[in-house]
Amino acid sequence: MYTHECPPLSLNLQADEVTCCMMCEAKFTLMKRKHHCRKCGKVMCAKCTRKRIPLPNQGFDNAVRVCDECVSARSNSRDSRQQSRQASRARGSATIPFSAS
Repeated sequence: MYTHECPPLSLNLQADEVTCCMMCEAKFTLMKRKHHCRKCGKVMCAKCTRKRIPLPNQGFDNAVRVCDECVSARSNSRDSRQQSRQASRARGSATIPFSAS
């Protein structure tokens, strides 16, 4: 077992072995309960898993608890795809010749 109160994130631990939030390192107590991010599986406190989003690719059609990191990653991924589509459209419209018949 590890000697630190909060284990390093690289350890593959069972939920009952985790003693503190894997994001903010707040210690779990009877009042500060453990929650799992349904996207990444990390064990975190309620403050770090406030958001809820649907994850249809993982079988969650209704909104489920996810961590702030996964929400940010999803937003960044969505923004990147949107920017890529806009750039493709801009390139496409500039390279398509117009022919008047």
